Amino acid sequence: MDVWIIPDAWVDRDASPAFPPVGRDRDSVRVTLEKLDDWGQKDQVTATVSTAPVRIHVPFRLWDHRLIRRLRKQQPQAHFVFYAAELSKHLPLRGKGDQLCVPSFYLRNQYRKRHGLSKAAIRVCHPAVVVETPHRWDGEGMRMRTAERRERGWQKRNVLLVDVSQATNVQRSLLKKELSVSRNRFPSLVVHTVFRPTPFGERCPLYLAADWLLTVSASTRSLCPMHAEAMATGLPIVTFDLGDHGEWVRHAHNGLVLHLAHWRAEWRRYLAELLAVPEWTRDLGKNARAIAERYLIPKTEGGM
Repeated sequence: MDVWIIPDAWVDRDASPAFPPVGRDRDSVRVTLEKLDDWGQKDQVTATVSTAPVRIHVPFRLWDHRLIRRLRKQQPQAHFVFYAAELSKHLPLRGKGDQLCVPSFYLRNQYRKRHGLSKAAIRVCHPAVVVETPHRWDGEGMRMRTAERRERGWQKRNVLLVDVSQATNVQRSLLKKELSVSRNRFPSLVVHTVFRPTPFGERCPLYLAADWLLTVSASTRSLCPMHAEAMATGLPIVTFDLGDHGEWVRHAHNGLVLHLAHWRAEWRRYLAELLAVPEWTRDLGKNARAIAERYLIPKTEGGM
């Protein structure tokens, strides 16, 4: 039995992030923090634990919540699975059956080095997006793209969506200067910057309306969940060879991975090529969607 402890805001499907893949299995149970006490007091939970250990899944932001600490005392035989999309100095692993899941091979290797974790204690759990995610080549996706671009006045523009919600102040400053140069060089270019993370239901129309997504973050944070959601909509990704940021981005196949030491020169050259050859953007987007369909989208509703 798999039980997911989730924040109250994740009850709605659109609010569930790509990582962790909440309730991906058909038989999994979702329990919000608000209902956690009620769930823990049910007689069948204790009976289940005594015959077959329950696996309790806990996202990163809930690791140290007082209700989770109390649950661990109430369910000493349960196996806890913790999720992290960034490096943490503190690990909640206690029991022999406890496990840490991360969304990339880079983070797995970093956790192993820093904390000396065994292979059994940590594993890679790829991000997951829902089956119904619209993309720009299906009817719903095309309608959403057309409506969003018309509303924003982007019909005849080239749109670069820049997500700096996880970027450092230095990274934001450097990007701001370089993208100012890009706008001056190419008047048709629109740069739309996103500063705060929002539910996927609000980001999806932007992903569909944009032509490319530029992402940046410190190496300690994973961008794989964000990239998974963007790829599912058919949006090409531009990122940097830092941390795990290029793990799902195949250079010149479904996006671009800029060399950190020469990113300005590479960005200027690639942007000119993308604008000169619109078909390249189309091909990058189709490849992104194909990778998402093959590896990140469940084959049937409720499970793989």
